[in-house]
Amino acid sequence: MHDEALHPPATEIPARHEPTDINTRPLRIVAIVFLLSAMAIPGALLLLFKHYERTAVAPDLERSEVRAAGPTAPEPRIQGVPTFHGNVPRADMEQLRREADERLHSYGKSEEQGFVRIPIDRAMQILSEKGLKPATQKAQ
Repeated sequence: MHDEALHPPATEIPARHEPTDINTRPLRIVAIVFLLSAMAIPGALLLLFKHYERTAVAPDLERSEVRAAGPTAPEPRIQGVPTFHGNVPRADMEQLRREADERLHSYGKSEEQGFVRIPIDRAMQILSEKGLKPATQKAQ
């Protein structure tokens, strides 16, 4: 009996819930403003760009007084590509060897000022006739 006075039966307690700690109204307002802004800003930018497009009278012009400089170095030579360079590496090497042999076995101007080039066979003949030994240099 004493126990019933302290604890009334569960049916007598009215059904209630605990109120929330957070007021959600400001959160809802911020979310709505955010969504409206997310839709309005791109629309406004679209209208602005359309306006700019309609009112543009001339394309942008180069305002610099300095002329654009052309390339100073030659373009790269790519071997084996018909539109860039007709020869393949093997043909280039054969041409280089032919030119080197032609230089070794012919008369002509030397790269150095005041000298001429003679065929290597003639140079060896001159050295053997004079009895001179060819000058040797250390490899660099």
